[in-house]
Amino acid sequence: MQPLVQSTNDVPNGPLTLRVYPGGNCRGTLYQDDGTTFAYERGGFRRMEFSCAQDGDQLMLHVGRRRDLRGKSVFGPSSQIMKACVRRVGIGPPSS
Repeated sequence: MQPLVQSTNDVPNGPLTLRVYPGGNCRGTLYQDDGTTFAYERGGFRRMEFSCAQDGDQLMLHVGRRRDLRGKSVFGPSSQIMKACVRRVGIGPPSS
């Protein structure tokens, strides 16, 4: 998730939030491209794999390397701040 923007030319004002739902199939992929050109057809995009594993009350989140179309690692800096939000599924809201 990211803050609302009105066009692909706008820069989101805030972090990109990854919602994590712990469980047996806790994994996903984030795909990003420039949103305006066809550069993605030539590998101009990022793909990051995510997975998590739970051990008792600890949750380990693995964020893979960014990769391009050909699967090569992309080590360039990310222009966005990312945060992870762990969601509690099947458990009532925290008590106050």
